[in-house]
Amino acid sequence: MIRGKRNMDGEIIDCHLNGVKEQSFIGLRLKDRLVGSYMKMDDMTLTVRLNNGLTVRVLRVWSRSKSDISFLITNIKNTTFTARELAAIQKIRWQVELFFKALKSGVNLRGIKTKIVDIIYSLIYVSFIVAMLKYLISWQLIRGFKKEAKLCKVPLSIRSLFQA
Repeated sequence: MIRGKRNMDGEIIDCHLNGVKEQSFIGLRLKDRLVGSYMKMDDMTLTVRLNNGLTVRVLRVWSRSKSDISFLITNIKNTTFTARELAAIQKIRWQVELFFKALKSGVNLRGIKTKIVDIIYSLIYVSFIVAMLKYLISWQLIRGFKKEAKLCKVPLSIRSLFQA
């Protein structure tokens, strides 16, 4: 499953809006304004033939946090997961990606220059602990102070709280 761009295009060959088959979209292009704007807060599952001939399932889901629609491209069948379930899976997957990015850049877990296994494990465990502490601090900043805080920039955010 990947996140689709707004400029992707293809012909719609099947469409379901909130689980109900919708004939009016069949034959339209994915780029058509109607596809993005029609009942945009409702989930839409499309089967699309892309310009390269590949047929994929495209999910149009409403993102409450962004107040905008997102497109997800997948080859998972309709009967396995709903559009909303796949959107939740993608959101969790993205959080895992951000956590590993924070591990690599925010706590300097880029490369360990030793061959002693115990030291390697110790450094990895310490990095996880530091990352979790930074996550808790950023969560408190967002929750308590209504400040935006990214995981890899938490120390900068803490300093900025105490500056006049």
